[in-house]
Amino acid sequence: MKIAHFLVGRNPEASGVTRAAVHLAIEQAELGHDVSLWCVTKKPGIPIPPLNVVTFKPSPIPGFPPLGLHSQLLRERPDFIHIHSVWLHPNWAAARLLRRLGVQYSVTPHGGLAAGFLWRHYWPLKLAYKFLCELPTLNRAAFVHSVGDDAQIRSFGTSAPIVLAPNGFDFSQLPSDPARGFLEGRTRSIRKRLVLGFLGRIDIKQKGLDILLEAYARIRRQDTVLVLAGPDFRGGVGTLKRLAARLGIADEVLFLGQLAGRERFDYLCDIDFFVHPSRWEGLPLAVLEACACGRPCIVGKAADCQGMITRYGAGLVCEPDAEAVSEALSTLLSLPEARRREMGERGREMVRREFAWKTAARTLTDAVTRHIHENRTLPDRTKS
Repeated sequence: MKIAHFLVGRNPEASGVTRAAVHLAIEQAELGHDVSLWCVTKKPGIPIPPLNVVTFKPSPIPGFPPLGLHSQLLRERPDFIHIHSVWLHPNWAAARLLRRLGVQYSVTPHGGLAAGFLWRHYWPLKLAYKFLCELPTLNRAAFVHSVGDDAQIRSFGTSAPIVLAPNGFDFSQLPSDPARGFLEGRTRSIRKRLVLGFLGRIDIKQKGLDILLEAYARIRRQDTVLVLAGPDFRGGVGTLKRLAARLGIADEVLFLGQLAGRERFDYLCDIDFFVHPSRWEGLPLAVLEACACGRPCIVGKAADCQGMITRYGAGLVCEPDAEAVSEALSTLLSLPEARRREMGERGREMVRREFAWKTAARTLTDAVTRHIHENRTLPDRTKS
């Protein structure tokens, strides 16, 4: 089959969505399919063997397909397109074009249909966009791909079939010799202290980072430090620094900025606990990465995909509020080291058993094959 993954962006280090799309595409290529990565970006493409990476500049007119997409579809004649993310007008415009040409597609919301996304910014415009653009795109898809956010997808009003294929983790990514003292090399203030670490976009509202700081201020232990690693998002770092100052914990909260490639794993292997108290999520790759590194976790309920962390005993799952998170922090910090190490090992086993990119790729490819076989009489793709 000839398959293309369509997304806005190009750098697999920039976001979990892009990393997920790349991993799925590579696994489908290894299954023997002709797979391309189609990226909407103003920048040159980044080579990602064995994929054929194609870039399209965004249309200067909102609502129109990216420049060159129409001719690419007619030239390549793909059997199926995976569209990644929601709330992006290039995706909506592309889906309209695909329907006109009779090219089948699926949509992966990546947790983007949670109510929090709808109401957080410009909600009147988003409400209109939901009914005029987003729902038609979802409901006319061959299927909607859930990474564990089935309930969000259905509550949004989606009527298309849902295919569950959680994100995965490739253990070959883990360095065999993670850098010891990675954090001490950046700041000596963590020496002889237990490190509570977060990794991800510094998106205060979604990731619950305001909750995390308030919860950390409640426990106020001198033998701990809170480290937040990830790219700034809409001034989140500055806002959190001011909050930390108001709470009197400015000296105990460190910001590392964005980590890429091996740095992510050197960091995760150097922290003692991973914290991710999200208000809403799909399946954050950072949680899988932390578990794969053997770190015991504290996560919000939204980040516990299919209840796996609870089932395996890989950490503590709590409501996204300061009281619940502070209680979880106190509980985890009070556990004997052997018990915390056991939690970390259970998390590693959970990822190894339940979350594999190859499994997700096979599930999606099987869904595509079934849909194509059930819909053999498709419109002529050459008609526009």
